[in-house]
Amino acid sequence: MNLYTLTSNYSQVLDLIDEGAEMMCLQDTLDSLTDAIEDKAENIAKIIKTIDAEAVALKTEEKRLSDRRKSLENRSKGLKDYLQSNLETVGLKKLKGKLFSFNIQKNQASLHIVDADKIPINYWVVPEPILDNASIKEALKEGQLVEGASLSQGESLRIR
Repeated sequence: MNLYTLTSNYSQVLDLIDEGAEMMCLQDTLDSLTDAIEDKAENIAKIIKTIDAEAVALKTEEKRLSDRRKSLENRSKGLKDYLQSNLETVGLKKLKGKLFSFNIQKNQASLHIVDADKIPINYWVVPEPILDNASIKEALKEGQLVEGASLSQGESLRIR
């Protein structure tokens, strides 16, 4: 899926990306291109936008497939519940068919907390201390010294 028309050299880079080439190989290929920096930057931006669009399309497809999977799982559970209900209605705990055997068995016991306030203290777990990163960052921004922490700010390329 190409959003932009790319010259054959840059199409080759996009093909390498599709094949899963390592970044080192991509850099070597890009380094070998002798276009002006403006043209090179424009074409690399086209490749980035194409990759980003494909990633968005894949994310959308992942969601669609996940929703489909959940729907199928729910249908399967509904059918299983229906079958169990019918077997229980006729009083069968076991049934043997030509292809499948059916058994209604007890599940593992599960815990239900009715009133947590009444449970003795020895059943409680104290969580380990957790750093409040937001307050540390705010203190450092205000110029306070927080031993063991520092702020760093990098730069990144934005393509619009």
